Amino acid sequence: MPWPSPGNSVQRPLFWSTWNGSAPTRKPAVDACASSRARPAWSSGTRKARPGRQPTSLSPGRSTIAAVAASRSGRAGRGSMNKVIALLFWAATALLGGLGASQAMSATPMPAAVDAQATEAPKPFLKERETGWFWYKDPQPEPAPSKKSDSRLDSHTSEAAAAKPPEVRMYEKFKADMVEARIVAMFNPTQANVERYVQYRTALVRLADQFAEAGQRVVWANPQYDFTQERPVNVVGLEAYKQEQAKLQRETLERLAKGHVLYFFFRSDCPHCHAFAPVLLGFSRATGIQVFPVSLDGGGLPEFPRPHRDRGQADALGVTQVPALYLANPSTRDVVAVGFGTLSETELIDRLVAIANPSASQYVDAATPVRSLEGFEP
Repeated sequence: MPWPSPGNSVQRPLFWSTWNGSAPTRKPAVDACASSRARPAWSSGTRKARPGRQPTSLSPGRSTIAAVAASRSGRAGRGSMNKVIALLFWAATALLGGLGASQAMSATPMPAAVDAQATEAPKPFLKERETGWFWYKDPQPEPAPSKKSDSRLDSHTSEAAAAKPPEVRMYEKFKADMVEARIVAMFNPTQANVERYVQYRTALVRLADQFAEAGQRVVWANPQYDFTQERPVNVVGLEAYKQEQAKLQRETLERLAKGHVLYFFFRSDCPHCHAFAPVLLGFSRATGIQVFPVSLDGGGLPEFPRPHRDRGQADALGVTQVPALYLANPSTRDVVAVGFGTLSETELIDRLVAIANPSASQYVDAATPVRSLEGFEP
């Protein structure tokens, strides 16, 4: 473990003061005579003998003074020995550190032209006592990029700029000039600066109008790009579209009435269920699609006074909110969610037509999951 620096307030070894160049400081030994004089007068005399021991005199004798002198001389000898050990230790450390550094330098091949700071061998830790325990050294600066790499980067940039179409370069220049003109006119709104920016803005509007008109001509000549063929916007086309949609709705509802039922999950204490029940009952009578009411609490509604009790259908479908409406096919046991909450009759028709007829995209159809009610027949 390396020794701490002299500036830190830690426990230093015995020989630290010798290495630091100052005289060792020790607490003087307590003199037996002084300790006896410091005792109160009533404590002088002979100590009370314990059982099995001889009484001892408190007054100092010749034997006591001789023992103290011998103790002092022994401590002085040990202090001198510690000084010698400290000097030998530091000499051996410095010698070993120097030999290790010289061997490392001789074993590592050095190039011919090397910076003098780079070839400097690191100092041993024990020789850097002025650094202390906590320090931070800045990392070596990264080498600057060579001129070759800069030239290559410039060449790549110029090649990429040359590979762009001339229209892209024209647009980038126009955009940069317009931004510059706007900033100049904003902070220095003189007539000349504002007029310069207005010129750029007018040119941009004309370019956008030209682009929009050309795009419209392309749509006119190519009906596959014209969305008004599917959803007309004019009066004549919109009337034909409505007639077509009405025919599709009528055919879809007639097909559903023959082989499908509507699962209606509700609770007798739900106000939304009471509001939606008349709408659903009227829709069922108008389209002929049978409604299968399922009560989660066993109670009924005025429109459905004798509902079926839940026998696991709600858990199988994951019903957590009421009212809930599902379209089921009893022959295939497939169930599809129609909606939750109160729905109008128009919403019911639109959703049932969209679910019952495949769309143009498979992703749209996959967005409506189809579940199974195997074993839960209505």
